[in-house]
Amino acid sequence: MSKLTLVICFCLLLAAVIYATSDASENDNEVELLARLKRGARGGRRRNAGRRHSGRPRGEGEDDEEDTAGRGGRRRPWRRDRQGRRGHGQAPGRGNRQGRRGHGHRQGQAHARWGQPITSFASLPDRVQRLITSLVGAQNSFITNFHKEVGLPATDVVYSPFSIHQALTMTFMGARHQTAFQMKQALSLRGLGRRTRFAAKKLNQLLNNPGNATLKTANSIYLQPELDILQEFTDALGLFYQANISSFDWGHPAGPEGPINEWVSAQTNNLIPTIINQGTITRLTAMVLVNAIYFKARWQKPFTPEMTSEQLFRKTPNEQVPVQMMEVEADFKVGAVPGHAARLLELPYEDGRFSMLIILPDDEAGLTTIEDALTTDILASTLDTIIAAKLKVFLPRFKLETSLSVTQALQTMGMTRPFSAGLADFTGITSSSDAYISDVLHKAVVEVNEEGSEAAAATAVIIEVRSFAGMQPPSPVFRCDHPFLFFIRDNVSKLNLFVGKFSGGT
Repeated sequence: MSKLTLVICFCLLLAAVIYATSDASENDNEVELLARLKRGARGGRRRNAGRRHSGRPRGEGEDDEEDTAGRGGRRRPWRRDRQGRRGHGQAPGRGNRQGRRGHGHRQGQAHARWGQPITSFASLPDRVQRLITSLVGAQNSFITNFHKEVGLPATDVVYSPFSIHQALTMTFMGARHQTAFQMKQALSLRGLGRRTRFAAKKLNQLLNNPGNATLKTANSIYLQPELDILQEFTDALGLFYQANISSFDWGHPAGPEGPINEWVSAQTNNLIPTIINQGTITRLTAMVLVNAIYFKARWQKPFTPEMTSEQLFRKTPNEQVPVQMMEVEADFKVGAVPGHAARLLELPYEDGRFSMLIILPDDEAGLTTIEDALTTDILASTLDTIIAAKLKVFLPRFKLETSLSVTQALQTMGMTRPFSAGLADFTGITSSSDAYISDVLHKAVVEVNEEGSEAAAATAVIIEVRSFAGMQPPSPVFRCDHPFLFFIRDNVSKLNLFVGKFSGGT
């Protein structure tokens, strides 16, 4: 064998060792935590074996691979800060330097950022691609059911299924038995189970590389200082969801809701100044889990402001309202929605990473039929088959805001036990058997104009305890002058960040 061959073989071997080492180091923290969680789970099962009711069904969520958040884990220590308030996991002598507004954030590398962003979906290992694809599919399945409860009855609406889903999957980590089973069913997590948190971490890393757009998503947890919380739960929140963890600040001028609303406002570029009204948090509120998302991007082919004019929008066959109608003529992808009398239009944002997808029925009365038959194929598969065409697009300039409790919608979708005091089982969060979800609040806003789109949303899961143009032929026209659905979508992961319906505004 020649020296050159030996050198080449040595270089290839060295490259393989370096790649394997870097891949292993990326997962060191996960492996260490999972080992600790599994030890806690085994210990918890031994300690609780004698206390389980013989007829109590075991939730399917506990049987999944990597179901490691046990009931017998260590409790998170609480120490008082310099102001006398309790802080979460603070070392002695290190008080809350920021005073009331700092409210005891845990710091650390995993909590400061999402980690290294993923620059390419194709570069991910096959198992990671499958995890992300499964989570996106679960969210699309969730949309098909959730939209029937929230979107279909509304005239105009916008919401972020990503935000709602992520806040609830954080909560799902601490659910047990039938509570876990119902949450898994409602969130369409049957194919993922406890691996949802791994998929969420990788998906968030993928979203952390938004190209020319601005996309921020963050999680934060606020706790009652007296809550006996499992350390494994807070560790998992930090590792998989990069959640900041703080205690309620009862001394804040705006009450304990003040720091939560300030955090949401900062994360959403002030588009959502409040998510929780003052007086919502009481001494029985154990925890509030919050997700926030913010998106802003310019159109790849902007609308010409001088072409915007007042035109009529046909809300119903018998009602028309004036809107500011934007106009642009360029090459766009457009196609039919299979099985429906409707067309699908893609309006890409700058650099093509994200797009707005518009489903426009052929007539103003056809949107209800599409919404009622909304499927994952419409939300995902058919979007990849649209073809390019020269098109003149008319789209209203609009701004939508939605604020609602989604509790009733989730209960209708089968999530009843998590909201039932005395029946809910969140012993993966706290040793108390009294914890239950009292409400799930959601706010979203979207503004669409000639330059692009800006959107934000926040979700709060509140957990309580019971105690405690030329000579060419004219281009085809896509005129959005009657009610339509729209989605803001990540073209890499196929994730639908925002879903909305415009019916003329208020």
